[in-house]
Amino acid sequence: MPAAYPLPTDLSPTTVTNTASLLRIIALALISSAAIASRLFAVINFESIIHEFDPWFNYRATRVLASKGFYEFWNWFDPTAWYPLGRVVGGTIYPGLMATSGVIYNILHALNLPVDIRNVCVLLAPGFSAFTAWATYMFTKEMKDESAGLLAAAFIGIVPGYISRSVAGSYDNEAIAIFLLMFTFFAWIKALKQGSAFWGTIAAVFYFYMVAAWGGYAFITNMIPLHALVLMLMGRFTSRLYVAYSSWYAIGTLASMQVPFVGFQPVRTSEHMAALGVFGLLQIVAFGQLVRAHVSSKQFQGLLFAAVISTGAIGFFGIVGLTYKGWIAPWTGRFYSLWDTGYAKKYIPIIASVSEHQPTAWPSFFMDLHFLIFLFPAGVVMCFRTLRDEHIFVIIYAVVASYFAGVMVRLMLTLTPVVCVSAAVALSSLMDAYLDPTEPEVEGEKKESSTPASVVAKSSTSTTTPATPATSKKSKKSKDKETPATAGGVLGELVSNVASSAAAANSAAPAQKGIFGLDTRVVVLLNTIGMLLFFVVHCTWVTSNAYSSPSVVLSSTNSDGSQHIIDDFREAYYWLRQNTAEDAVVMSWWDYGYQIAGMADRPTLVDNNTWNNTHIATVGKAMSSPEEIAYPILRKHDVSYVLVIFGGLIGYSGDDINKFLWMVRIAQGVWPDEIQEPNYFNRGEYRVDSEASPAMRDCLMYKMSYYRFAELFGSQQAVDRVRGQQVPAQGPTLDYLDEAFTSENWIVRIYEVKKDDVLGRDLKIANAFDQGKKRKRTKPMSRRKAITALLVLLPAIVSAAIFPPGTKVKMLDPKGFQRAMRSNKTSVVAFVAPWCGHCQRMAPEYSKAAESLSPLIPFYAVDCDAEMNKRLCGEQGVQGFPTLKVFPRGSLAPSEPYESGERTSINFIRWASRSVPNKVTSLPRVYDIPAWVDKKSDLPRIILLNRDKKFPLLWQVLANNYWKKLAFGHHSDPDGTFAASLGFTATVEGKTSKVIVYPVGSSVPVLYEGTTKYEPLAKFFRSILDGSADFLQILPEQPVRDEL
Repeated sequence: MPAAYPLPTDLSPTTVTNTASLLRIIALALISSAAIASRLFAVINFESIIHEFDPWFNYRATRVLASKGFYEFWNWFDPTAWYPLGRVVGGTIYPGLMATSGVIYNILHALNLPVDIRNVCVLLAPGFSAFTAWATYMFTKEMKDESAGLLAAAFIGIVPGYISRSVAGSYDNEAIAIFLLMFTFFAWIKALKQGSAFWGTIAAVFYFYMVAAWGGYAFITNMIPLHALVLMLMGRFTSRLYVAYSSWYAIGTLASMQVPFVGFQPVRTSEHMAALGVFGLLQIVAFGQLVRAHVSSKQFQGLLFAAVISTGAIGFFGIVGLTYKGWIAPWTGRFYSLWDTGYAKKYIPIIASVSEHQPTAWPSFFMDLHFLIFLFPAGVVMCFRTLRDEHIFVIIYAVVASYFAGVMVRLMLTLTPVVCVSAAVALSSLMDAYLDPTEPEVEGEKKESSTPASVVAKSSTSTTTPATPATSKKSKKSKDKETPATAGGVLGELVSNVASSAAAANSAAPAQKGIFGLDTRVVVLLNTIGMLLFFVVHCTWVTSNAYSSPSVVLSSTNSDGSQHIIDDFREAYYWLRQNTAEDAVVMSWWDYGYQIAGMADRPTLVDNNTWNNTHIATVGKAMSSPEEIAYPILRKHDVSYVLVIFGGLIGYSGDDINKFLWMVRIAQGVWPDEIQEPNYFNRGEYRVDSEASPAMRDCLMYKMSYYRFAELFGSQQAVDRVRGQQVPAQGPTLDYLDEAFTSENWIVRIYEVKKDDVLGRDLKIANAFDQGKKRKRTKPMSRRKAITALLVLLPAIVSAAIFPPGTKVKMLDPKGFQRAMRSNKTSVVAFVAPWCGHCQRMAPEYSKAAESLSPLIPFYAVDCDAEMNKRLCGEQGVQGFPTLKVFPRGSLAPSEPYESGERTSINFIRWASRSVPNKVTSLPRVYDIPAWVDKKSDLPRIILLNRDKKFPLLWQVLANNYWKKLAFGHHSDPDGTFAASLGFTATVEGKTSKVIVYPVGSSVPVLYEGTTKYEPLAKFFRSILDGSADFLQILPEQPVRDEL
């Protein structure tokens, strides 16, 4: 066969082989050096510092491990986290990252190298990137050959998709996890190809290391079983598969259960059931193969059918039953969000609030993978052409990882390795074809087979040259098995071609070379080199500009091109460390909890662990509530300082105002009656200027962010550079907090929570008094009026002995109690005594509940220590204090005692709300409404149309109060379709619901245009009952459209 270019003829095959091995070692060393060097931009441009948020906790935990030892680390309880709950750290983390750094730290100190633990943490990820390149080389070599392995190692070494989580300072679990992922997959493929229990054990050991290091180990836990299942479905069950999977699963599962944070999850959670099921299926198939060898074919088919049906049914119903009973935990929210992209936003907003959990934008694929994303499908297609067991694994990996990377941006990290492997296979195959010195023979050319060397060359190149004549399937299979590993690469080709190159070069027979001509080879080679150069430039630029900036230190460019450092975060944390007490509790949004603990060393309410949704919702409620409501929350949790991030001055878009709606949504999930997201919009727009909604302007977050902001602009109009909106010149004021610190660029603002007023005054009143806003003097009251006022206020004076000033709790005497019961409304009564310590501790919480539910559910109290009330307390069966009872229908229904646990305002609110009888008829479908209207024609019928599927407590209370007088219904009309069908298209500004009334005997509705609050609605309903309601605005009757 002719050669396109001559090769040296004086090299022996041994020399070529040795040279190729040496060059591969040198290439891997250079690739490792490039991988490490490309991740050091952050250290060069800034300094050796920990990045982001989670790495600060990992660094803090590693310091404890390095200074106190593994035993103390394992039993470490952190009282400063999640104040006042604390956190048991040792049993709630994956310790692999910290243990790795601790081992390296101790080894260096044993060698008398005094390296600080911080530098070990900062440089751990770049160091492991070199190991990742090596593991990717080994994995890809199993797919094709050494040349493809070197390309894959080079790609994974500098590709931005992996660098984004492994730059210097990015001390997170992913720093070592990708190496463990690739080496575990390599060991699995090796075990599968050889049927080796040794390699299966190696895979299990590295799987255990992966489990100890990263929560993403579930990817391996399901990928390997999926591969095994697909092989069985394709009829490729072999003893090699049985040995490899059984050894990996048995040893790996037992080893993973030694990690305290994992425990018995491998046998008790849904995420691990696939691996267990495939293990059981594998045993059944292996047993079936054994039985098949000892029984006839007909008997085997019957046994197989019965075994499959019975085993499948038992397994399915067993798993369903155990899941129903709670022995097997269901899928977690993060896994549900992978299959239903809208699940987290609907049900677990705290998961959706994390930027890494958002869907991946299309440009991100090119930014993180560059031209590899175009070679990726070609590599997968080439795996289909060969389709050995290992290629099936790559195909499955590519499909699964592509889907997950599209659903969640952080899972781009798991897609990157298989993209590098597939792209390397595609590019290596291209280079093999165009760098192969032999040329294909033209059809009709006389074939030469003069020497054994030419035969060897011919057999070694025919598998990589697409233009060779077609051969039989049998010959292809034999060549796949017999071709050595070095035959695929260019250096490997030298071994088989060195003896025949001279004769091929002197061949004088002219032939049509087609796409394999020398000119075509040069064009393809130059284009490939150009693409690789562009790839290197792109990776370098993205790494240095996008992925090497620590979030705690920001930078900008001056007009002269010099770098300007913005160090507000460390400035603020240092101020906290130096100017506050060691036990001063700092409240901030959970994003900054780890950084405050790591740099300021102060207790925090919440942090990035996000294990307690209610605690985080409490912070969200405080941030989204007015000062008057937020202040008791802060005092209850002993908060000394509140920290907020504000970027409106310099244009920092990652501030708390941009995150604020997530705080509202999370708080709304716990307190839906108190916090509602639509209240923070104005006509559907999220605004911070003069058009901001009242709830937005009054909330604590808004006030802390824009406090004194307008003063910076003097006489000019203040502008928020992030939102691009003009802020009112008259900014918000603070009554319950004092500004303690604002960083240089106003990014970090810290406020001190005021202590209670020494005179017992409300802080808002005290602040107004200090500013000179005193009350006007009035004429003295006459003695008769004073006595009358004293008698009227006597119940309030009595209540003041227990309940705080301004309470909504009304004290009752026997006559007042009878009047309250005759109203037939739901009410709550507390039977107390002024000397009772439990009553005094309960009183603030009871008052908060009364404030929250007023005027829907009245809260009363009876002083059982007063002589006139003792008979009443005896009739109500009061035997101890405090005794709390709810009266669902006044005297018409029996009372219910309080049995809801701790006496807190939240428990009181939930208990009272659940006790309101439900007299509202739910009308889920449009055609349910006419039937209900006709059925209740003897009463005025009132229907609430709103967006939600559930009706609010206000509607339930009103229905209970007017039971048998008015008929109440509810219909969910989220898009306003039903209201529009009735002709009610006009919308009152700010309203999101409509109330329609059907007068007695009429089927024509009337739209209530008043305020949808308790007092206006109650007044309107009373006017309906006494006949004074104005029904002149009745619209013409319109039939309901068919499409509804």
